[in-house]
Order: sequence, then structure tokens, then C-alpha cells
Amino acid sequence: MIFHNEIALIFSFSKTVLEAVNKLSVLLAFTVLLNSVQPVLSGVAIGSGWQAYVAYINLGCYYLIGVPLGFLMGWVFDLGVMAEKATAHVNKWANRI
Repeated sequence: MIFHNEIALIFSFSKTVLEAVNKLSVLLAFTVLLNSVQPVLSGVAIGSGWQAYVAYINLGCYYLIGVPLGFLMGWVFDLGVMAEKATAHVNKWANRI
């Protein structure tokens, strides 16, 4: 996360894009970290011969970790859904072309 302020400069010099990337880079890093838990646990279980436990690991990762975190980030921390904003930006940019 050292270059989270400058990484968007590779693609754009727009101040709006730079601010959006800066805002979302922390969320992206956190998401990548959390998405690495389930494949590692599943791989260890399969490698150890515990294939029957993989379904429980998947259910635990998605429903015991993913759903509560989604609820916390969406409603408690009011991060909301960014898809609507992204769609509006794409539609705005599409009209310029």
C-alpha cells in the first residue's frame, strides 16, 4: 500500500480517477487478503486427505465470514454498493466517445 496514491497515474492523470483509485485501493487490498483464506484452507484440507471437510470450510468462509463482513461494510460502515456509481461513470464516458 506504499503506492496507493500513485498507482492510478499509470492509467490516468484525471483527479477524479486518482481519488477513486486511492479510495478503493485499501478495500481492494483487504478483499484480496480475505479471499486468500478459503483457497488456502481448502487446499490444506484436500492435501491432508480431508476432502469431506472442504464443503464445511467453504460454507464457513462464505457464510460465517463473508456475509457478516458484507453486512458490516454495507450497512454499519455505510460503504454501500459501488456498482451504481461505476455504471453511471461508464455511461458518462461512453457518451463522450
